[in-house]
Amino acid sequence: MDPLSSSPQVPPDGEFELDLRSRHLEELRQVEIPVSRMPPSPWPSLPGAPSPYDQLVQWSKQALPQIQAAVARQAISPDGIDWEIEVFTLLESAAVYLRDMDKVFEAVIEAQKGTDEGDERALQLLKDSQSDIKKIASLWGLNFEVVCDLLKYTPEGHPFLNGPYVGVFFSKNINKPFLGLAFKGTNIADWREVLVDLKFALIMATGNNLWGSPIHRGFYQTMFLKFPHVQQAPIDYIKNMIDKFLVNYPVPPGIPIYLHSTGHSLGGAYATLCYAELMRLSSYNLSDFTASVDTLQDDEHGRELGNFFSQLKARNFLLRDLYSFGCPRLGGVMNKKDWASQYTKALYSHTGKSWRVVNEYDPVTAVPPVIPWSSTPWNHVDNGYQVSNKGYPKALPSEVGTRPGISIKPWNFPYHSTAKYFQNLYNASIAGMSGDEAKPITVDWVEEVPPEEVWSEMEAEAQALLATE
Repeated sequence: MDPLSSSPQVPPDGEFELDLRSRHLEELRQVEIPVSRMPPSPWPSLPGAPSPYDQLVQWSKQALPQIQAAVARQAISPDGIDWEIEVFTLLESAAVYLRDMDKVFEAVIEAQKGTDEGDERALQLLKDSQSDIKKIASLWGLNFEVVCDLLKYTPEGHPFLNGPYVGVFFSKNINKPFLGLAFKGTNIADWREVLVDLKFALIMATGNNLWGSPIHRGFYQTMFLKFPHVQQAPIDYIKNMIDKFLVNYPVPPGIPIYLHSTGHSLGGAYATLCYAELMRLSSYNLSDFTASVDTLQDDEHGRELGNFFSQLKARNFLLRDLYSFGCPRLGGVMNKKDWASQYTKALYSHTGKSWRVVNEYDPVTAVPPVIPWSSTPWNHVDNGYQVSNKGYPKALPSEVGTRPGISIKPWNFPYHSTAKYFQNLYNASIAGMSGDEAKPITVDWVEEVPPEEVWSEMEAEAQALLATE
């Protein structure tokens, strides 16, 4: 029995999951990175510290009521910020760090043998590389599949960068369906991912992408430039995934399918840019396509995806909310173009909400820095909230249309960790903080553990899921 839902279920390893992995197999055959250049796995945990997987199991155990509430609400925050959903989406963002990079590169070697046996072994290795994430997802009553895995590739003309890794968590309950796009953050042991973060000079988005706004160069190039080996940009991968899911997701007629985007650190940056572009495209009114073509004539990419989103609307798809954690600034003002102002304007007519959560002492949220004499200020997007271990969740003042003051934070990197975010978000959720309240709360660190028989059922289902693969 699934402890989170007794409604009709989506069977594991369905047609579209297999299709995604088969497409991934084709991509692996094109990788031209020698084995000697394989990026290292994340650094090992300190002696005595729990493994990342064991830590997520414990967090899932502790936050079971929050997870159940978020899944029941399809991760939708209808009014103000919902701290239970914030806990759940932070866990989604943390879970994608569990991807086993070593197994992916073993799959590269097998796929390039060009044999049936090699292909079969490569597909199995791809499944194994995400098995820990799938086990965590099953504990929550969800499924998981990789959507876009470009960590082995470089964008056109930029050989020292690599692309994003994003997976989708999706509900097993077909009467309350939703998709959660979760983007992986920086692995500091991979120098190419670090270079993506550090390449922060502004660049103007091309065409109508992101409304032609000035964007962080590294983030933009690794999300919107074509990757030669796969002949697509990551945003196109994601569009194709949504289409594939909607074609195959066995949802009863008339029931809407909601999508949210989430990520931590670099993952939060990717999640925000993806959300912004999908929001831009979903705003096209293509009920009268002939009239809309004139609007999109100068934007071939937008015309293609705009038409795609008209199909999504016919299938009751709704782009809902963004949840980012520890996200750096993504854009600024240049050539009379204002990234944050345009994003805010788009939100006014959008059905979803945008939530940006920062830890009080997280230094990453203060970069790129604001330089007083610069004519190109950087701005965070709304709506920002600050959490802390003092129990003071509060709404942050908007940076939109302003020149933020210099924020000097001590380089206390542990406050950027998912562990610190989980602790502070969990405390906010058990204190019942929601909406726009900004008054202080005082709660001790609480460990809520579900009854052992409930947790045993969750673990048993996770094992059963893996046994069927």
